[in-house]
Formats: sequence, structure tokens, C-alpha cells
Amino acid sequence: MPTAPIFQRVLNADRERFNQLFKLARATRPNLDGEAFGLSLRNWVGPLVEAVAEIDPDRVELVSSELYEVALALLLGGQAPLPDQPQLLDRLWTELLPQLADSVALQPRRVAGALSNAVLYLSGHRARWPEWMDGMLEAQTELEDPTDVDNLLAAGQLLAWRAGVAAFRRGALERAESLPTRVLAACLGWPSTDPEVLAGMLQRMRDDPWAEPLPAYGPPQLEEVGRVGGFLGLGGHFLSLPIIVFDRGRLRLVDAQGEHALCADSYGAQLVADGDIPVLQKAQSVKDLRLSKQRLKHAPSGSQLELPGRVRSWAFDGHTAAVCLDSSYWVRLYACRPQLRS
Repeated sequence: MPTAPIFQRVLNADRERFNQLFKLARATRPNLDGEAFGLSLRNWVGPLVEAVAEIDPDRVELVSSELYEVALALLLGGQAPLPDQPQLLDRLWTELLPQLADSVALQPRRVAGALSNAVLYLSGHRARWPEWMDGMLEAQTELEDPTDVDNLLAAGQLLAWRAGVAAFRRGALERAESLPTRVLAACLGWPSTDPEVLAGMLQRMRDDPWAEPLPAYGPPQLEEVGRVGGFLGLGGHFLSLPIIVFDRGRLRLVDAQGEHALCADSYGAQLVADGDIPVLQKAQSVKDLRLSKQRLKHAPSGSQLELPGRVRSWAFDGHTAAVCLDSSYWVRLYACRPQLRS
């Protein structure tokens, strides 16, 4: 059972209700692991309740109840601490959430639930979740109001995009406009909090998915910027060799199983099943890029690249070229990326 004394007192005071919640959950999942849930309460919920008690003791009962339910929902989803095997959620509950105790005290279910789901989503989509976690720890120190949950979660979305979830790009950039300048600067990894500088960075990233939050660029140059796909039997996406099309403003990959939309930018590349994700960038002329045999040529910059094999299909949306080769389940991505000035 939990060792946190304040949380233990709350459990003892309302033991019948807490036990009933667990029994109801077990009725839907007979093999629900009571010992694993005990670890969730001991390792995750108890210490977080103690952190909240230090700043707002009047909300301990509410916080205990809602965090108990969040931990139970995670258990139903197969998520609980493993003895001697730290996992992704452990760092969230033991490092980040205690730092957010003010926000947890205000909205425990929303904060703990949303951030737990974020960590699981990042992990499931092979995003750089430690980068996201470190960014959240930094962003929360820049919040003027430690109970500002809306801006905290908006920062989380922006950081998730920068950690590799390319599908979040539209929402992240839209919400970034309303972030306090210090929080925005922390999320972008830029020391300046000058509103004009930050606004200029956001505008460049809206206009060009391959722009980065940096103040000066040299001439752009065509380069390989990523790969997506892979064979389904080896953990990839495709059952058969894919083909690429440019349709409805989006690069779309089709194989024997169906269709995926491609989201790609300077932070990562992702295939998503939802083919109706809105496009967020200004269109450029698709005539700027040409394929001649196995050579990609970008006319405006004068740069070109030799492709590593025979092209099965290719498409260009004005910013990103996706190339499917006859010999690979992997889709190679090319873009004319702005170069840093030395």
C-alpha cells in the first residue's frame, strides 16, 4: 500500500468508495492486477498527493480521488509501474508532475490525464519523448502563474511537435501565438524574449516547414531530410511497396492496405491514417523541382542530388519531395532546407 502518510489517511477515511472503484474496474477486466495498482498508488499517486499537500492542503481529498481514478484508467490501459524497470510514465509522475503541483492541485484529472496521454502518444509514435519532458520542465519554470493549465498544455503541444510529432504542426503553431513570450522562447529553445523576434520565427515556420527557429539563414540547398515507412512485418507501415501521390494539398502514400497522409517538417516525419489533416504552409510552385532519370534538381537554388536507385513514384508538394524506389519499402524525403550562415 502507499507509504505517503497524507494520501494513506485519505484512502483510510474513504476506503469503501476507493475499493468500490477498483471492484467496478475489475468487473470489466477480471484479470486486473491489484499488486500493479498498488505500485501505481505507491510510486505515482502518493508522492504527488504529498507534493500538492505542501502547497494546498485543502484540496488533498479532491486531488487524491481524481489521481486515483487517473491511475486506475492507466491500469485499465495496461500502464503501471514495473518493479526495477522504470518506464516512460515513471519520469512523468515522479519528476514533472511534482514540479507542476500548483496546476495538479487546480485540475488534477486534466493535468495528470492529459500529460500521461501525451507521454504514451509520444512513445507510441517514436517521438523524442525525453526531449519533450526536458522541455516541459523548462517551460513550466517560465509560467508567471503556476496554475496556468491552458498555457502549460499549449506548451506541451508545441514541444511535442518539436519532439517529432509532425502531425501536431498546425495546432502547435496556432496555439503558440497566444503563449507568453518567455514560455514561447523556452519552447523554441531561443534565448530572446523579444516579441517581434519570436513572431518572425513563427512566421518563417508557418511559411516553410523546413525552417527552424533561428534568426539568419544562408542560401537553401537540396538535401535528404528523412525517411518514413518500412515493411509492416518489421515494424513499419507498408504491406507492399508504396506509391506516392500529391492529392488534395497533401502527399499521400498508398499500398495494398490503404492510404496514409504524410506530415513532415524540420522536426520529424510521420505517417497518419487520417487523410484529411489540414495543410498548413504556403504553396510553392511544384515546377521548382524536377526529376531527370535518378537526379533531383531544384531550379531556384541550383542544387541537385543523385538518388540511390530506380524511382517507382515520386511527388512534390512545393516544400517536400517524397520518393519511392523500386527496391525499398522506405520513402525518402527531400527538401530545399535553408542553411545556417557560418
